[in-house]
Amino acid sequence: IARLAYMPYVSREEMAEVYAAMFGEFAASTNYASDSQRRLLADTVLDVYDQVTHAFSADDHRHYKFTPRTITEWIQALHRYDLQAVDLVEALSYEAARTFRDRLVGADAASRFDSLLSNVFRSHWRVDGLGPSGA
Repeated sequence: IARLAYMPYVSREEMAEVYAAMFGEFAASTNYASDSQRRLLADTVLDVYDQVTHAFSADDHRHYKFTPRTITEWIQALHRYDLQAVDLVEALSYEAARTFRDRLVGADAASRFDSLLSNVFRSHWRVDGLGPSGA
């Protein structure tokens, strides 16, 4: 007899609260310090994550398995930046490309990701992603 346990992911609302809190440490000395701005940052990462997980399936390629842990790694990568010199939204967009785009197979997948990223950043921040090269 085997015992199985299943834990579903937390709700989007709970994830948004956690990620908004995580952005607090980065945003404190930037233009994104307010609660509403931190929440918008969290909504941005969750929208990118949702769209990436729908567009790129582990059924297509095994390493396309993206989880909330992937979001945490993406946000933690911002520790490498001097946010007094680099805009937080630009750094977030660049790290999205490093976290997700670099795992994708082929130019078509990269192009779809670039479009997806640009659309999300345009809808939340009125700026495009960092372009076709991701840089």
